[in-house]
Formats: sequence, structure tokens, C-alpha cells
Amino acid sequence: MEKRQRIDTLIDALVWLRRKARRVARIGGMDDEYEQQVAEDERRHGAFYEQLAGRYLHCTKCSALPLILAAGEVSPNRGQFEFTYPQTARSFAFRNGHIAIFDFLSPSRAEAIQHFWKLGSFFYWRPATVMLDLDPIWVESHILRARDVPIQPYDVMLIPAVEAWITAPIPLAAITKVTFLVAGKAYAEFTNPWDVEVLGATRIELEKRHAMSKDIDPLVRALAKSSGHGG
Repeated sequence: MEKRQRIDTLIDALVWLRRKARRVARIGGMDDEYEQQVAEDERRHGAFYEQLAGRYLHCTKCSALPLILAAGEVSPNRGQFEFTYPQTARSFAFRNGHIAIFDFLSPSRAEAIQHFWKLGSFFYWRPATVMLDLDPIWVESHILRARDVPIQPYDVMLIPAVEAWITAPIPLAAITKVTFLVAGKAYAEFTNPWDVEVLGATRIELEKRHAMSKDIDPLVRALAKSSGHGG
């Protein structure tokens, strides 16, 4: 696990250094490569950004939804929940007992889009990502933005510009909408007040579909191989 974390840190540092070099090159008058990268970021992530712009969001897995509903709040992970990623233990949110959210309201479009390559996986969990829209008025009195955080040691994980943190549990009343995302696209949306039973039924349906797909895929591959189409 520690070896994996060291590798992740080195990869993150390499990508950061490459992008830093591009920014320095821009300052020095070498704009072409930087502008190409901006255009590429826009091409790849611009449409997805349009879906999220102007919103405060918290993303979690399907399995966490019953815990949130039962507790009546989104609670910070202080070690009581299983980590989604090995590097979570090094995240700014975990180290400070905060709840990580995405801030697509404060940063500019260009600032946000340049970091989308780091956050895409949060919207593509299986069987679905549960995306929570947060009430901006409530958020404003509890938010710690990336721009207000001092420079962190190299081993502390955070996403510049678009990651922000809530310094208290998030009550259900501060959640305005629940969206189930499948492969990054909205599968079902529920505005507050919602029917808890319908939320639960949607989650169970998606989990069953995912379980069936995991059972079917090996069978399909085996049949294809036996029929000479398996490659």
C-alpha cells in the first residue's frame, strides 16, 4: 500500500511539473503549447463542465446513501468509513476532518476545466455516483475554498481551484437534489423533499443491474470464445 501511495505521489508530481512548465512558458512568451493545452482541455471537458457549472456538489457512492439518510447528514470521514482510494488517507479533507465538495461556482471556467482530468473518476463510480447538490446559501457559511488554503506539503492530496471543503456535517436540509449518475450521465434525479423509499429503490435497482452485468460479462466472453469470436 505504501509503495502504491509513493507511485501515486510521483505521478501526481510529474503531471503537476509538466503543467507548471507550460504556465512558466506562457509567462516567458511561449504561448503556443499552453494555448493548445487550454484548447484540448476545453474540447475534452467543456461539455461536462456545462452540466456542473454554478453548483456546489458532493459525490459519494451508492453504498453510502443509506448511511447518509439514516444519520440525517453527510459526515466527515475520520476513519470510520472505508477509503475509496488509497491516497484518501493523505487528502486535505481527511487530515483536517472536513468533507470534500466540488466548487463549480467560484473558479473561472478555464481554472475549473484545467483540473477536470483529476476529478473525472468521481462521476463514474459503479454502479452509480450519487451526486448531491448543496444549497449555496448554506454552503457559504461553512465553506473553505482552495484559494484560501495555504500551500500544503507535497504529500497532501487536493485538487486545486475546484475542490473545497465543508467544515461541519452537511444536514439533509442543505441538500437540494440527489442525482444518480451512471457513466457520468444522469439516470434519475430527486429534488428535496424526496421520498426516501424511492431513493432506496433506485439504489437497489442500480446495484442489481450492476451485479447482473458482472455475472453476464464473463459468460458472454466465454460464449464468444467458444464460438470462435473471442479474439
